[in-house]
Amino acid sequence: MTDKENLSDSVQMLLDEREIWRLMVEYFDAVDALDPRRAVQIFSTNVTGDFMTGRVYQGRESIERALGKILLQYEQTSHHITNHRVEISGDQATACTWIYAFHRMVDTDDVWHLWARHVDELERVDGRWRVSKRVLAAIDSEPRWDAIKADWYYGHPGRRDRVALEAQLANDSERRNP
Repeated sequence: MTDKENLSDSVQMLLDEREIWRLMVEYFDAVDALDPRRAVQIFSTNVTGDFMTGRVYQGRESIERALGKILLQYEQTSHHITNHRVEISGDQATACTWIYAFHRMVDTDDVWHLWARHVDELERVDGRWRVSKRVLAAIDSEPRWDAIKADWYYGHPGRRDRVALEAQLANDSERRNP
């Protein structure tokens, strides 16, 4: 492969990553605008989605209805992408988007903060990237909300056990200070 081909592949990778990032921004702009129909346009027609409701939804229309019902619980929302990682392989990709989300509840005017990630699988369809699978994986919220079961807070994938880390640190300290 020539330097020019390498550069061309690298530029295409950057363009793909940027397009995927823009999908995430477009989704949250639509969500915060209370427009689930526009939000689901980032999805493939046969998408599956898990949105912390205890169900997995199949298809863009099903997700649009569910998202609309979810959003009606909030007077206002403001979603913020804090980090974003994409891995691309041909016409397939995975993305992890870290999110902080502010919600003001309709019925109580209470504020609910959510820290989560979207874990997505994407595919290039007719030259455009689309999300084919989405999992909203909550890390934590303040306050904890009764409507969301504790096991729906998936936490950080691969997070180490605190006891294991404490043992490692104690062991390292003993080796350094015999």
